Amino acid sequence: MSHAPAHPIRKSWDIPSTLPVVRDLVEEVAQLLDAAVWGAEAVFAVRMGLDEAVANAVKHGNQGDAIKRVLVEMALHPDRVELKVRDQGGGFDPLALPDPTGADCIGRTHGRGVMLMRVYMNEVCYNWQGNEVSMMRHRDRGPQA
Repeated sequence: MSHAPAHPIRKSWDIPSTLPVVRDLVEEVAQLLDAAVWGAEAVFAVRMGLDEAVANAVKHGNQGDAIKRVLVEMALHPDRVELKVRDQGGGFDPLALPDPTGADCIGRTHGRGVMLMRVYMNEVCYNWQGNEVSMMRHRDRGPQA
């Protein structure tokens, strides 16, 4: 039985560009999903996608400058969660990223965040500037009969 209300739960965070704050934010969102009785697989997926998006905003968008802010917005619906992450950086072109599974990138220890977001979330899209990502994940419904 779902405990999620019919109307969305909306929440927003305005955080400094520091990695410890990212972990706290991701944990808070995971707890909200747990309270709405989302399955472990869906909570894990959202945790992974959100962690990558906010960490990218801190590290790459805001260049780790703790004075710059990252804005995160969430709308938790009964059947899906919508997340938006915006940094104060100049943005980037996600289509210009190299394929992290390519032969020249496979040994790297970084460069997989955008790919992981696309794997774990049902939808991922960027604004024209490339400093805001919107993501959506459907609630898992369990095995289909």
